[in-house]
Amino acid sequence: MRWLVLVFCLFHSWIVFGNLNQKKSIKAAYITEKITIDGELNEDAWQNAEPGNHFWQNSPYDTAEARSQTEVKVCFDDQTIYFSAVCYNSSQKEYIVQSLKRDFSFPRNDAFQVIFDPYGDNTNGFSFGVNALGAQREGVITNGGNWGVTTNWDNKWYSEVKNYIDKWVVEIAIPFKSIRFTQGSTVWHVNFARNDLKINEMSTWNPVPRNFNVATLTYCGNLMFEKPLNKTGTNVSLIPYALGKFSGDYTDSIPQEKWSGNVGGDAKIAVTSSLNLDLTINPDFSQVDVDQQVANISRFSIYYPEKRQFFLENADLFGRLGFSKIRPFFSRKIGIAYNPNTGIYEQIPIMAGARLSGKVNNDLRIGFLNITTPQNRNLNLPVTNYTVAVAQQQVGSNSNITFSLVNKQDLGNDSTAEIYVNPNHFQRIAGVDFNFASKDNKWKGIAFIHQQFSPQPKGNEGANATFLYYNT
Repeated sequence: MRWLVLVFCLFHSWIVFGNLNQKKSIKAAYITEKITIDGELNEDAWQNAEPGNHFWQNSPYDTAEARSQTEVKVCFDDQTIYFSAVCYNSSQKEYIVQSLKRDFSFPRNDAFQVIFDPYGDNTNGFSFGVNALGAQREGVITNGGNWGVTTNWDNKWYSEVKNYIDKWVVEIAIPFKSIRFTQGSTVWHVNFARNDLKINEMSTWNPVPRNFNVATLTYCGNLMFEKPLNKTGTNVSLIPYALGKFSGDYTDSIPQEKWSGNVGGDAKIAVTSSLNLDLTINPDFSQVDVDQQVANISRFSIYYPEKRQFFLENADLFGRLGFSKIRPFFSRKIGIAYNPNTGIYEQIPIMAGARLSGKVNNDLRIGFLNITTPQNRNLNLPVTNYTVAVAQQQVGSNSNITFSLVNKQDLGNDSTAEIYVNPNHFQRIAGVDFNFASKDNKWKGIAFIHQQFSPQPKGNEGANATFLYYNT
């Protein structure tokens, strides 16, 4: 009898191990029929599409199929990729939704999300999610998805939800213009995640071990397109603004009235389907969410997240250099300066900027940023130029090596409006970063070396660190 129990346990372990290491595939059917995003899957395209099912638990256990099953389907046309999901309600209890705010917390809601890696590099991807009452969230995935999804990135896409007693149904439409991918590609890495708080279950289509985030790109399956993806045409987005201001002082006998105004704008241009150019002139950033207020009683500055759209796409190329608190470049420093007289930081307007970022090919990403801020005599600041150049080369399946140069150059001085390259006022950092990840993503590590160059070297102007960990 004991031998039978032992054989059963070994057989069960073999099945579980096999499920956790498999790579599922799902076909995306090419369609010419128009799909209406209404949460009702009554089009012929959905009836004929290949289903993806047999979701596997991620938590609380990863050793069995999900109790609340989900069925997904994928279609696409020349302009849009469509996803549908039927999320079955095994308990038939009321859905748990804590927020209708955009970019809601996925673990705190009954929700469904699509995770895909268009380049297949297991490093960068996108996530689009909807909760059971229709709230949306989207974000970018960096560093393989080990730390989840960064939801500061926003884009245009569409979804609709229909609720029933035994299930809820979601339809999603994502324009190809809203994401970056390789023209002519036929395979993406994809996964689907479902959270059912009623029974405290997280599940995924392609199994993900419970010690990994469901957005971990290494554990994605394959999305097979029926035909190669083509370029979607010219993709240019213009965001101009005009601002007027009036102020009046009527305390004196002669009223003092003053009018002022400002104009500017942003432009986003898709150079290729995987390379993007951002331009800005006299930006306002008034549409950006305010920062969450934090009480800081330490002697160190707080790293507030970057929320300005100009800086967000491929932000990891520029902002993830170095180590947690040893970053050679932090974009929130641009457009702000410390006033020693008041003890607070003051806004410095940006004159103009350009930012090129994205994939050159499947293995090489590049980033180039150039921004200029004007003179500010109150703070004794000259015209200043910021330049960052980055090249990231894929190494193996999950690792990459990054070469970077960060330069801050004064163009003049604080006493004149003349613009010229001041040879005695600059700060430069050159560096090499290596991000390591094993094929199964259990071994992760970082190693970097950075060297600072300044007009008056003071010694010890380099930084280096190495970090390696194993995720069981």
